[in-house]
Amino acid sequence: MKASVLLTIFLMLPAVAQAETCNLKNAEVYINLISDLKNSINPINRFNVKYIYTQMRAVDIPKNEIPDKIANYTALLYYLHENITIHGVYAPPNSACNRYIYKISGAPDEYKKLSYVAVGLMDNKITNISFEEDDTPIEGKAFATLSYSEVK
Repeated sequence: MKASVLLTIFLMLPAVAQAETCNLKNAEVYINLISDLKNSINPINRFNVKYIYTQMRAVDIPKNEIPDKIANYTALLYYLHENITIHGVYAPPNSACNRYIYKISGAPDEYKKLSYVAVGLMDNKITNISFEEDDTPIEGKAFATLSYSEVK
């Protein structure tokens, strides 16, 4: 009986460790983007440019226009996020380490009332970033009611 319980616990350990590693590693992508912006480092490598390119091609944007559109998109994101301070992070349980919600402050004036940023990832790189309101729902709960882990 004891051996069975110990074996069960032992078999569960790698899965738990992997989930924690995945969450920590991917949750840091947006945090590192903010750090890059504050240190005047070009953070283009934080984005999944191949995915963004594919999505633009899927809506028939001509190939020759895509580089400028990606440059404009990332430049806008840089402006919107360069003064952000992150206060906490929430990883939805079923997000496969590809979606995170950040409790933030420091958004530009036109977004001041928005206290959350949702970030989508693919291959440990950003595919989407959006400012969100307190009452934005996820898993039947408003962003403002979620339990956020402290960001150091």
